[in-house]
Order: sequence, then C-alpha cells, then structure tokens
Amino acid sequence: LTSLTPGRAYLIRLSEAAELVWHGAPLDAGAPLALPAGWQWLGYLPTCAQEVGAALASIAGAYDLVLGEAGAYAPLADPAHNTLHELAPGAGYMIRMTRAATLVYPPCGGE
Repeated sequence: LTSLTPGRAYLIRLSEAAELVWHGAPLDAGAPLALPAGWQWLGYLPTCAQEVGAALASIAGAYDLVLGEAGAYAPLADPAHNTLHELAPGAGYMIRMTRAATLVYPPCGGE
C-alpha cells in the first residue's frame, strides 16, 4: 500500500495511542466511485443513514455481500437473515463486487 484512495475505507492498527490528521479535500458524497470486481473496502460518505439497498442502488446486481461492524447484508438472501440494515455516515464497509461497477450514493433528503 503506497497511497490512500478517496472514498475507500482503511483499517489502521496502532501500537500506541496517537492522533490521526487527514490532509486534502474531502470527497463529495455524490462523487462516482469506480469499484473493480472482488472485495472492496468502502467508506460511506453521505451525512444521513440510508437503508443498504437504497444506498447501493447504483450498483444493484454488481455485489452480493456487504459486511459492516453491525452485521452483513446479502441482497438475494431472505431479509430475515440480513443483520445490517443501513449504512451509517463515516463508517466503512467491505463489499464483495461480482463485477466492476460505479457507485454513486443517492442524496440525503434535502441535499
């Protein structure tokens, strides 16, 4: 890993307490994010929580699993088995892309 990519999520393991400072311009919540096939770490950029299927509508059919701290979501599974119900602002998720697609998050209510 030689650089960080806008819109992607990263896990950082610290060996001691530290302060992390980001530099650069923030990525707009509506910016298109090109996602190749395979596992992708992704940051959720909008300022409002949204139901998983609605938040990822622009890549419907191109992913089959989303993992987050609160559980998992599989669009083709029985809804009773999905434990991840919404994507939360500032959180990171792992998405298994079955093919390349471009994600554009839908706007929040008044944006």
